[in-house]
Amino acid sequence: MRSSIPVLLLDLLLLSLLGLLGAVALQTLAPRAGRGEKMAAAFPMGAGLLTFTVFLASWAGVEIRLTSLAAIFAFLLLLLFAFGKFGGKNRLGESLDAVSSGPGGPAPIRWAPWALIGGLTLVSAAISLGRSYTPFDASAIWASKGYGIALEGTIFAARSWGAHTLTYPLNIPILISSFNLVDGDVIPGSKLAFPLLFGSILAGAVGFWRRMGMTNVWACAGVLFLGTLPEIFRHSTYGYVNIPASAYLVLGTIWGVTGVTSSSRQHMTVAGFLLALGCWTRVEGILYALVITGALAASWLLLRPGPFRFLWLIAPLVVIGGTWLIFLQTYGLEGSQPGTAMAAAFAGWRSGELHLHSLRLILGYFRRELLDSETWGLLFPLSTVFLALHFRRRTGRSFPEILPLALATFGSGFVTAGLFYVGSYARGDLVGWLTRGFPRAFFPAAILLAILSFVVGATNGPSRNPHPWKGGSDR
Repeated sequence: MRSSIPVLLLDLLLLSLLGLLGAVALQTLAPRAGRGEKMAAAFPMGAGLLTFTVFLASWAGVEIRLTSLAAIFAFLLLLLFAFGKFGGKNRLGESLDAVSSGPGGPAPIRWAPWALIGGLTLVSAAISLGRSYTPFDASAIWASKGYGIALEGTIFAARSWGAHTLTYPLNIPILISSFNLVDGDVIPGSKLAFPLLFGSILAGAVGFWRRMGMTNVWACAGVLFLGTLPEIFRHSTYGYVNIPASAYLVLGTIWGVTGVTSSSRQHMTVAGFLLALGCWTRVEGILYALVITGALAASWLLLRPGPFRFLWLIAPLVVIGGTWLIFLQTYGLEGSQPGTAMAAAFAGWRSGELHLHSLRLILGYFRRELLDSETWGLLFPLSTVFLALHFRRRTGRSFPEILPLALATFGSGFVTAGLFYVGSYARGDLVGWLTRGFPRAFFPAAILLAILSFVVGATNGPSRNPHPWKGGSDR
């Protein structure tokens, strides 16, 4: 135990450095955003930016070693500092600090939601370290690829290490490899990244709820509700990619909703980066990101007709997501499960096979799962009550955040069902696949549903400006 303490300290130092990198990136991209927003997104942003830059460097021929990892980190940090200092005074958007801070009150009550987030994250971290990479996918795909990349010093080691060759994005494997390069990942400290991303989701939800005027008592209830959903909490300890991908997609949605309703280019840009990093984390992330982007665009047109500042949202998605798709097309598309499923589905559609029985099976499975407390706790019953009682009253212009959030929630659920429908053309055991994979694939929609339900059922609207679509635009 004594010998593991220095290793644990190195792991915590690496996590802190990644959080620092993300905090600097957020301060550069969105200096006027709220502190709570930045705190929630700092680690996901820092980890994603570092791994994507390492990926580009390795693709260009740079060997992945501790020295090159440190050099890339230093380069990114200096680049962000330089951009922030010499990029000119940023006048994009108004300060949302007052909104993000939420209601006041005695200090213990103000800090209670954050204390609950810290407690749930620590419990998840303890279980996660004890569990190591024992769940099958965690060891067979993500950890093995990460260790292979560290051992061979190249991203192309993922072709022969672990399953599925190069068909899966390498955000998490490269992140795991960085721990292996720093201290051998003997604890394994890389497992701490998953509870931390779980905590980032909870922190992002609290920041958004408080921006909407939610009391601290209700925020505590929301943290306990979302943080103890059985399947989501379990997966925060597994080492699967679903929690990391959900963190990027959910946080990207939250920043995007704020960007739409406050006309903030800063929030739009950060949302674009987070959604793009969701593509860099999960192979289906591009579909979720595109649908969420469409929901934000549609909401902009409905809430505030006029030119949509699409470039700020879509540019990071095109650069990061597009680069990964080029790499996938070049090296990893052959034999990939998504590619095989799409080819089989298109062939079936051309021949008139619509697989309506598969669609009925997917919808029937979802309907039966709604009340499964071992998977979702009280998510669907409580959400139904909140939405039924309050949704009509909350859809006015004083609650513009509800429209893009609801569209993104519905769209994410639609993508999940669509993925399994398309996959049914290439899989014989659809029931087994649904049982194993549907709940975790549904995470983005489930988390957004929980956030939406508490916005509808337990908030009083933004405390700063009851009509945020008026004024406050970025110039």
